[in-house]
Amino acid sequence: MILILLLVHLLMLINTQFTLWPEIVVYPYLINNDFLLYKDIINPYPPLLTWFLAFFTKIFEYVPSTYQILTWAVILIIDLSIYTITKKLFKRRSYQLTSTLFFIILSIPFGVNGLWFDLVQTPLILWALYFFYEFLNSKAKSSLKLNFFVSFLFLTIAFFIKQQVFWVAALFLISALSKYKFDLFKFLKNHYLSVLPFAVFLIFNFVYFLEHGTLTNFAFWVFYFPALLASKMSGYILLPSIKQIVVVFALFVLFLPTILKKSHVLFLITAAALILFAYPRFDYFHLIPVLSAIAVVFGPNSEYFKKLKIAPRGFSLIALIFLGLFTYRYFQNHWQKEVRFFEQDVFENARVIDLLVEENDKVYLQNAPDQLLPLSGTLPTKPWADDFPWYLEVANLQDRVRDELEAEKPRFIISQPYLEGDKYDLGSYRPDNIADYIDNNYENFVQIDGNLYIRVRK
Repeated sequence: MILILLLVHLLMLINTQFTLWPEIVVYPYLINNDFLLYKDIINPYPPLLTWFLAFFTKIFEYVPSTYQILTWAVILIIDLSIYTITKKLFKRRSYQLTSTLFFIILSIPFGVNGLWFDLVQTPLILWALYFFYEFLNSKAKSSLKLNFFVSFLFLTIAFFIKQQVFWVAALFLISALSKYKFDLFKFLKNHYLSVLPFAVFLIFNFVYFLEHGTLTNFAFWVFYFPALLASKMSGYILLPSIKQIVVVFALFVLFLPTILKKSHVLFLITAAALILFAYPRFDYFHLIPVLSAIAVVFGPNSEYFKKLKIAPRGFSLIALIFLGLFTYRYFQNHWQKEVRFFEQDVFENARVIDLLVEENDKVYLQNAPDQLLPLSGTLPTKPWADDFPWYLEVANLQDRVRDELEAEKPRFIISQPYLEGDKYDLGSYRPDNIADYIDNNYENFVQIDGNLYIRVRK
């Protein structure tokens, strides 16, 4: 039966719009062309996934189909993880199937069909959650140590993919300390080795970036920027709309039977903590870890629903209907659409750029799609950063970019006019130091589609 469910999920994924975020392609492309992470590439994420994708794309091409296959493999691993964990916890086949089916159906409108850091973290978080649940319910000392160690090993790997796992680790540590009645000495005596994987990963990263002369950059972009600076940067925070808040609220109201039953509370509390993954820039796809954690208890939740009183059962039923309509609308609007960010016109523009730009020429993308770089086989000047205000408003970064433009004097600028809008909105944000330099030294050469120009040095 699980094979049928996996096939159903795969068919749904194939027929709904796939999102290939440009950074997921551009980061590994630049690394494979001798750009250094955090110095030549402005990237606020830990290096593990980017390094893997750099290796992956050395074997395969920078085209959507290879990323789709990789993404779908990760999604099916999540399905199998939910199925297996549910089997271990509840020993009821009906729970395994309903929990997995719940995730399969609802994951699509929550944006699972796209490759991003949160998605790759999800199976690691699921298994960390399972082993931590086993730790809390362990009696034997050996089981306590092993389950805690394995749980934090998974969290360590997930952390070096994206830092928000810190919130889950903090929740688990507080829960673990409560098991020892907050006796810190006793806790450390039993679990001091659990810090070893994190220490090994961190030391390896420090040594690697120290050898490449980018340790300061690594520390700034991976630790200081997200922890202390990012939320203060103009345009960075994107809070959820009222509709999005209602969708997330409905997701938890659906599990009102489990909440009232006070059953498997850890899964619901962890799911609530995972909502922080969507801060500071909210989007549904950041909530895939939330959905996977809460899906594990959907099977028993359905059983508890039958025994609820009329009022809470009504609330839960309304939430289910609302989420059903949300799911239907998503399928209606995203069925058999082109790959997002890699539509046909993007490939056509890349072919034009490939014809115009000679092999060793550098270019600069001014408010233009970053995915044009790997598709056209061209390279930008260093440092490379997305046209996001939370990057380019960092002190001295625009000056570095402008100075490099002056030193390299690239022949071409690939330019897209700025939109009308708020100063720090994506598309309308104009980094003044860079834009003024380009306006003073470059002029329009050719328009290659409705809103994309190639500018040439005067």
